[in-house]
Amino acid sequence: MFDYVYSSPQERAVQTTEIVTGIQGVEEIHSIIKRVSEFMHELEDKTVKRDVNILVSGHRCTTGPIERKD
Repeated sequence: MFDYVYSSPQERAVQTTEIVTGIQGVEEIHSIIKRVSEFMHELEDKTVKRDVNILVSGHRCTTGPIERKD
């Protein structure tokens, strides 16, 4: 049993995840965007007063909702 399950939205990854866990379905894109946005705001709140470099690595589905600030 897994406490958390993360999967790429790519079909082959979803199929593998469903086989291994027995869990069906993928998180809706609006939910992903909301969750990533909330994470980015939380990260910004934690680091706003410090000079830091942050690396966020992921697939387009997770990094796409991140608005680049230069």
